[in-house]
Amino acid sequence: MAQECFLALDMKDIKDQWAYYFLKAAIGPNQRILDIGCNRGDAIRYLLRLYPDLKAVEGIDPDEVAILEARQALEQEFGNSARFSVQTGDGTKLPYADNSFDRVFCVDVLEWVAKPQCLLAEAHRVLKPGGHALVIHSDFDTQVYWPGDINAVRAWVHRFTDIGPDGCLGRRLLGLCRSASFSSVEPFVYCLVNDAFTENSYSYQMAMMMKDWLIRRESTWKEPIERWHQELTEASAVGSFFYSINRNLCLCTK
Repeated sequence: MAQECFLALDMKDIKDQWAYYFLKAAIGPNQRILDIGCNRGDAIRYLLRLYPDLKAVEGIDPDEVAILEARQALEQEFGNSARFSVQTGDGTKLPYADNSFDRVFCVDVLEWVAKPQCLLAEAHRVLKPGGHALVIHSDFDTQVYWPGDINAVRAWVHRFTDIGPDGCLGRRLLGLCRSASFSSVEPFVYCLVNDAFTENSYSYQMAMMMKDWLIRRESTWKEPIERWHQELTEASAVGSFFYSINRNLCLCTK
């Protein structure tokens, strides 16, 4: 998703979002942190920038190409450092010892996992006692765009949400986390808001993704979606554009 690769475009909305996640997880000195589903490693790079006194940040993802790009980007920015490590692997079979990490992040991953309970069990296993896992999933059906024909935009949002395996998983996240073995699970909601429709905004990147995914399914939608995007651009230019989406968070403590 657009929030996975945000540094090249300098997406302030996503930077602010990740900074909030780091604060919510109570990141501190000398911690060892794991990012399950790290993709191309932007969150790891941003975390290392904001918290230079961390012991180590590690990432795992099944996509070999994404891991290669993550490793290259990390080495280019931080050199060949013991402070980070990324590898390919399965989040439901983590290659780490019990009680290895102070903090674990899992962001917009569970939708793509056949058995999300297994991933949560692994996150619990590798956490140190008293450690926190911050598990997050967007509820893509909560996207609000203005302007546009309300019924048409609702239809596009719903159809986009349903293209993925479980675009509404965010609303089930609390139940999933509470069924795991954590000693406590606290729910939160982070609402991302945009008031501009520009290339470096999440709303723009999501609109482009929605367009691409939807016209693959229904080519006749191409022209009306392009007209809608033009409306959004024009509204942004005069200050009347609005976008929001809910991220559902669970702070899980071992």
